[in-house]
Formats: sequence, structure tokens, C-alpha cells
Amino acid sequence: MKTFIQQKTISRKRILSTIFITLCLFLIHLSLDAQSRKIKSAKKIYKKELEAFQKLIDNQKQLNKMTRYQYGVAGSYEKKYNRKHGLATKEDYKIPKKVGIMSFYINDKEYTEIGDVWVYKYSSSKEKVNAIVQRIYDQCINGIKEQYASMGMELLSPDEILTSEKLKHWYHNYPLPNLEGKAGVFDIAGNGAAVPDGYRLLPYGTVWGLHKFAKEQRDYFMGLDLDAFIIVEIKLTSADNTLNGIIAKFYYKNPGFRESEHAKSKKFVEGYTAYSTGNVDINFKPPIRGIYLKDVVEYTNKRGKTDTKLAPVDMNPNVGKLVEHIVVSLGRNSVKQITK
Repeated sequence: MKTFIQQKTISRKRILSTIFITLCLFLIHLSLDAQSRKIKSAKKIYKKELEAFQKLIDNQKQLNKMTRYQYGVAGSYEKKYNRKHGLATKEDYKIPKKVGIMSFYINDKEYTEIGDVWVYKYSSSKEKVNAIVQRIYDQCINGIKEQYASMGMELLSPDEILTSEKLKHWYHNYPLPNLEGKAGVFDIAGNGAAVPDGYRLLPYGTVWGLHKFAKEQRDYFMGLDLDAFIIVEIKLTSADNTLNGIIAKFYYKNPGFRESEHAKSKKFVEGYTAYSTGNVDINFKPPIRGIYLKDVVEYTNKRGKTDTKLAPVDMNPNVGKLVEHIVVSLGRNSVKQITK
């Protein structure tokens, strides 16, 4: 038989064990409850972001008001110069049957968070920005092509334009030191930029001051011999779930340039170039939030435990709809300028 003291010791151990188990269960409950509240709060914020984004997409009048147009495609000076020197007639200015998408890229900015003591910087990996631009492109390209077809233009991606090894080599390997150097200055040539499969990063949407490398650009474009092409830039901050703006540029081949005295010159002539340009853009201040579709997913935390969080699982198709709006607006505006 156990002595009284032994029985008392066993009883005390049982009580302590029960208290310990109860405390552990209580702490687990608190942890799960905190996690649940955190996810609920994130879902609430996420829902508001999606609703605000959708409200803008559904308001075509507001979108049109925010869209900015820059005229310059087939400008009046160019047309007058061509007619005066017998280089091209009004009939030579036609809606291009085939329009190439020369570049389609994202310009991804870093996200900075300022705390009480530390400044935290967040940026996305090369793999992530590549996945983002590919998904946006896949979501919007068919709609853009259909809209361009309704305007009498066939929109072509590089794989449809580069029909020979010579053209492929020209497009992907032609040296553009001035452009790439300038892109480096603007910090859009590294991990913060990406293009869909088959494209080359040609950040002409952001890089200005074209007269500084006009001949380089001109020779490159003329070598591809396209009647028209477009450049699409999407400005976003993937680490912060925000869209900052979109710009699209339309390049239209000057029908009289090859026969002009400027074709062999290195001098940049304002208003008379190999390709005249116009652009359409939209900027968001503050940036639009909610560029991702999210869901509750499991992940392994730093302690090696399985946890849950609200995380991106796909791109919000409304990003693609905004890209489509800008690129289609660019096409319509360019057709007006060419045919007027």
C-alpha cells in the first residue's frame, strides 16, 4: 500500500499535469483564435479592395475621364513635309493592316514600410514578376486582338512577326546600348521588370529624351520593317498589391521617310521621324489596391510548423481589363489621327 505522503505526491502531480495540459490547450486556443481573427481582418480589407477596384471598372465614364491622350501619330508637320516634297500623298496614310506588339512589360517598384525604428524594403523575385506579367498578358491579349480586328488591324505578337531566323536575331539581339543604359538609370532593367515569353524588354514607355538615341531606335525599328507597332507598360508594386498606372505607345511608319533626305542623317528632326508616336496612359494616385485574387492557404512558418494565411493565388482579371482599355483606346485614337 502507498503511504499517505506517496498518495499526496501522486495527487499533486496529477493536478499539475492537468493544469499544464489545460494551459497548453488554452494557449493553443488563443493562438488559433488570434490567427482566425487575423485572417478575418485580412479578408475584410481584401473584400473592400476588390469592391473598390470593381467599382472603377464598372464606371466607364470615370475611366474615360482618367485616360489621357497624347497626339502625334502621323502629325500635321510630317504630312505637310511629305506632300511638299512629293514623298507621300494623303492616300498613303492608311490604317495599318498588321500591328506588332513590340514589347509588353511590367515596371515593378519596391515597397517601403517605415516603422518606429526600422525602415523595411520589400521587393519581388524575378520568378514572381515573370509570373505576374505572363498572367496579365494571357488574361487580356485575346480581348485586345479582337478589338483591334474590329478596327481593321491584325495585332501580332513577336512569334507571329518574327517569321525568319534573321528577324528573330534582329529583334532579340540588336544592340541597344543607349536604351538599356537609360533603362538602368531608371532602374527598370533588373528584377523589377519582366516580359511575357518571347518578348524583349524595350522600356520605351518610361524612357524619354528619345532624341539622344534616335538613330539607334530608328535603325532598330526600320530593320523590323513594321508598318505600325505598340509598346505596353504596366506600372505596379507587386510586393504592395498595388497598380500605379498603364501606358501604351503607338508607332506608325512614316510613308515618306525612306525617300527623304533625313533617312541617311543622324540628326533628330522634331516632327519628322521614321516612326511618329502617340500614347495613351492612365495613372492612379493613390494606387489601386487589390491586384491579386486571394485565398486562405497553408504554409510552413519559420518554426517549421504548418500555418494558414490569406495569400495571392492569381491575378485579378480587372488588371487585364484596364490594360485592354488603354491599349484599345490607343488603337482608336491612332486610327483617328492617321485618317484625319
